[in-house]
Amino acid sequence: MSRKSSTTNLATLFLGLVITSTASAAPCGDVALEGQCNGSVREYCNAGELQSEACEACCGWDGDRYDCIEACPSNGDCIEECLDGVNVFGCSLLNTHEWTCEKGPAGCTVRVFSMCPPGEICDESSTNACRPTSEVDLCSGIGASGECKGSIFKRCIDGQLVSTDCSGQGKACTSTGCANCSDECIAGDTGCESSGKSWDCVPSAVTNCLVRVAKNCSGGKQCFDGRCVYVDDMPQNEAEPSVIMDAGSLNAVADPAAEAATSGCQTSGWAPDTMRDGLLAVMSTLLGFLLFTRIARRRD
Repeated sequence: MSRKSSTTNLATLFLGLVITSTASAAPCGDVALEGQCNGSVREYCNAGELQSEACEACCGWDGDRYDCIEACPSNGDCIEECLDGVNVFGCSLLNTHEWTCEKGPAGCTVRVFSMCPPGEICDESSTNACRPTSEVDLCSGIGASGECKGSIFKRCIDGQLVSTDCSGQGKACTSTGCANCSDECIAGDTGCESSGKSWDCVPSAVTNCLVRVAKNCSGGKQCFDGRCVYVDDMPQNEAEPSVIMDAGSLNAVADPAAEAATSGCQTSGWAPDTMRDGLLAVMSTLLGFLLFTRIARRRD
């Protein structure tokens, strides 16, 4: 995915940042590190300054932040920014903002960010809301080895929370820190999630590794073969799937017809073996009767 020259300094963005020293500043207003989309323009906070980038395709949520993406939703479709629906809230990647999820105009959930007031920080350890910095222990629950929050690797050093933006290094956040990422899918692949969303396999704007980007199928559309389509446009053999039988099933169906095509004795209810046994029994009875009659006459 191509990037504008205005983002070449992204590699130095918030590396090794001590959160408590910058949380009260938030010079970008309600625009957090995650940024926001203004039409096809991406706006984001870079080293305390509001930056903008004109996207070649479109601007959208990539699962971690707002960025220029290539897998743009079609008309009437949108990207879910909150997988758990509305009435969900949390803290921004750098704890400078709190956010809530609302239903957007296109029908998908969107994140609404609000900057914490001066002297406050978003407490992700308990309330997921802005609180006085002196009352927040951001190291609570974070182990000595650190942990990931999106693309941010967080760890505590001497009681201070230190956050490193792995995406600024073109890497992914792992359990041991920032490291080279691995592809989640094969380039060009598409599919449908169990939730009914479609997904595309595209390069991440941050790490350039292949990731799945999900899109919500709205406006009466359903996911088919990785695309959001109207039900009327789906192939008939998909809307009404035919029954596919294997060779064994076909043989099982054909056997009764083959049996019905045998001799007339079969159709009358007589099987060949049964008829033979019956004739032998009748013949044995007749022979026995003749022998008995001949013996009786000799005695007379």
